Amino acid sequence: MDMYGGNPPRFHVEGMLGSERHNEYRHDLWNYFYRSILSFGMAAQAFRDQELFDQIHAFTVKFEEAAGKNYSPKPRQ
Repeated sequence: MDMYGGNPPRFHVEGMLGSERHNEYRHDLWNYFYRSILSFGMAAQAFRDQELFDQIHAFTVKFEEAAGKNYSPKPRQ
């Protein structure tokens, strides 16, 4: 429903650049990339390709750092 509006009201199926939600979605774009990277890692595990999984995991950590995030589990004490 974010793409519905205007006068007369209609669905903007070609996009709505400059809308109030545009910056919000731009800010969250990294999340789509991050989830995609995780999906590739899960696929590597499903195919039991540990070497590929390790490479993807290392990339995931670098991606988190570049995005200013840290989702790695904390070590148990």
